[in-house]
Amino acid sequence: MTEGHRQELLHAIVDNWDRTFDPGSCLLQTGDAADATAYESIHYALALLETAERSRVGRAEAILGRILDRQAYLRRIASSTPVDPASLGMILLLVWHQHHRRLSTPLCQHVTETIRDTAGLACKDAVDTRGIFVLIAAGEMSFDSSLIHNGLARLRDLRLTPSPADDFAANLIALHAIENHVRHPDALVLTEKLLVRTWRQIAQRPSGNPLCLPNGLSPLAVLFSRITCGAARIDLPVRLSPRRKSGWLLSLIVNPRLPDDIAEKLTASSVPAGNVGAAGRATAALLA
Repeated sequence: MTEGHRQELLHAIVDNWDRTFDPGSCLLQTGDAADATAYESIHYALALLETAERSRVGRAEAILGRILDRQAYLRRIASSTPVDPASLGMILLLVWHQHHRRLSTPLCQHVTETIRDTAGLACKDAVDTRGIFVLIAAGEMSFDSSLIHNGLARLRDLRLTPSPADDFAANLIALHAIENHVRHPDALVLTEKLLVRTWRQIAQRPSGNPLCLPNGLSPLAVLFSRITCGAARIDLPVRLSPRRKSGWLLSLIVNPRLPDDIAEKLTASSVPAGNVGAAGRATAALLA
């Protein structure tokens, strides 16, 4: 996938979210519960930053400030968070690692404080791959060896089994985030082994490559297109659920890398662009 195509898909997602943004509340108006609205809004903020348009930074900062203030308020009054700690921590870590130089100093400090808070909360949960990324990356950011060791222990014990495409994608996104942003050598060795094993499982699936899923294109197809340098072009489906939209966004943001032999095998298993299917042929302008 070329950078131009990646930006095209990013802008299509942002344009869709633009239509439901409420300047008064600095949140998306999704019609869902407050938790879901905050979760989708913080993805929107990350997408705005990722488009690299200077004019969108102010809106992204307003959204982040609104959500992080709400996080602190609810944590004080209920000792709980409106968004799963691992989910929030992962998004904020991507914001910080890729865009902290573009944010105001007070907001950047607020982001790092909240990342440390989410890592502390994640320690208490049975964390998945996202939580492992949060523990190790937050530990490195704050020089907290206990968080790093906690995350490494969970990474060593991690066993990924064949699962639906969206679950595959969620695990791969978190593992590629570790690959991109974590420096600990043990974490990188363990992550590379998991990535190679998981992508091999995908290449060997009897159903074929991720562009031929029965329920249409998924975030896994986006990762596949990026790994194989766009062996088959993809476009946004006509409709995307909030969860699927967030997954598409994250699959466009992480930088997936694989050993050449695995990437070549995946490329060889790809289908011609004309066989991608109706869902993949829909234009971004029709996104609803």
